[in-house]
Amino acid sequence: NCEIVYNSQATLESQVQQAKQSDLAIVVVGYTREEEGEFIGDSPDTVSMAAQIPRQDDPELAREYKNYMIENHHYAPDELRIKSRNGTFSIGGDRESLRLLDADVQLIHAVAKVQPRTIVVIVAGSAVVMSEWINEVPAVLMGWYSGSNGGRALANILSGAVNPSGHLPFVIPNDESQLPFFDRDAKKITYDYWHGQWKLDRDGNKPMFPFGFGCSYTNFTFSNPEIEVSETVKFRCAVRNVGSRDGATVVQIYTGRNDSAIERPKRRLIAFKRVEVRAGETVQIECTALFQNFATRDIENHSWFVEQGLWNCEIGQFSGDPESLPVALTINQRIELYRS
Repeated sequence: NCEIVYNSQATLESQVQQAKQSDLAIVVVGYTREEEGEFIGDSPDTVSMAAQIPRQDDPELAREYKNYMIENHHYAPDELRIKSRNGTFSIGGDRESLRLLDADVQLIHAVAKVQPRTIVVIVAGSAVVMSEWINEVPAVLMGWYSGSNGGRALANILSGAVNPSGHLPFVIPNDESQLPFFDRDAKKITYDYWHGQWKLDRDGNKPMFPFGFGCSYTNFTFSNPEIEVSETVKFRCAVRNVGSRDGATVVQIYTGRNDSAIERPKRRLIAFKRVEVRAGETVQIECTALFQNFATRDIENHSWFVEQGLWNCEIGQFSGDPESLPVALTINQRIELYRS
């Protein structure tokens, strides 16, 4: 029971005034295909793919569609029906920056200054550095590219009709310098083993949001960790929902070695499992990890093997979770897997 008002001519000043007069403000910012997306370009190797990129609407089909919309009384504001055709074949590709556009940051600053109940929703397909504004708002939601029903999904989450359970598939750093050097226009570049959460862990940098992080309207605790080794490695634990809402979380298994003879990350995800738990209840879960997930490549023999010794395993809800459960795994002898 609400009125939806579209205003494509809104200015920053009018948006701020509207936010000031409202109970709360939801600021949707981020990217479109013009800032990030698949980039094909005009290389001789890829130019043939240009035919797959949509061009102008067929005039006859456009007329038929318009008549259909009128006959079936489907209403949409002009600003939603008008499609931009200013794009070129080479639009998209890597972003110029990991931060939001200047206009988006300006909007967040201005709205948050007058409305303490501001929620920022980010439309993007990868990490966004938020350090210059995140301390000004109480809530941030990663909206991704959620499609035609994204608005309905967003309303369900923000209203509490749905309990969110998503977890980040990447790390969000505090600053770009915590990630590998990147040149958008480079013709040649060398990448090494260290990237994402692995690089931050190695360098001792604390992320803004670690790999695997996610929030819920309830809370979970883990207990009673167990491990069973056979042809695979099975991890078990009890997951309890200690809140008042039914919810779901993702149980994540990480492993690493303190005395490894091989350069390796501090933690490496080897298994995960989503689990739904009713409020106040406890469920037993089991995650299975293959030995391939522990493996390292022998570059001289072109084979894969598991290093012998003590492996430190953790059962938690994100990488570096301080409440994760430690589990020790001892590999008595080197395990040869297969040749690549």
